[in-house]
Amino acid sequence: MKRMIPLFLIIICLSGCYVKKDSAKECISDEIYPSAVPCFMIEADIPSQAVLTASCHDGCCAMFTHPDFEIFQEVFRAESLEDAFVHLTGKKQDELSVVQIRRSPHNEYRFSFTAASEGGSVGGIGTLIYDGTHGYSMTILCPLEKQSQYEDTFSGMLSSIVLNPV
Repeated sequence: MKRMIPLFLIIICLSGCYVKKDSAKECISDEIYPSAVPCFMIEADIPSQAVLTASCHDGCCAMFTHPDFEIFQEVFRAESLEDAFVHLTGKKQDELSVVQIRRSPHNEYRFSFTAASEGGSVGGIGTLIYDGTHGYSMTILCPLEKQSQYEDTFSGMLSSIVLNPV
């Protein structure tokens, strides 16, 4: 009986030392978070007279210079469609002339605006394709007095835009 009492006391003392810990829990969500990396690259027909004068951010933006106008291609992250228009033009969507031209596979918008520059008034025309996280755009800036003579060229460039998966 003497042996049972110390064994009984040891069992009681050791069980009092046990610390309960919450076990690790994992949660699985089916929510998709926006990618920080664009899924597409933009391609378009650029006139042969336009020369690539600047490129940056691993090819996410490019500037082409023509004797009479400038072309800007850009892939950028945007939280909303409104943010995308502000990024491209400095103006909100309701301050621009915007037309949605195609719904599938992505929302595509044509826009135009005017702005003042050192050389006079400039007309801007462009296309924005927005996939919910990134904007894919081409914007053309041209002096207002020369814009009408390049109307077909600009329309052809903006219609030739294609998104290719990265």
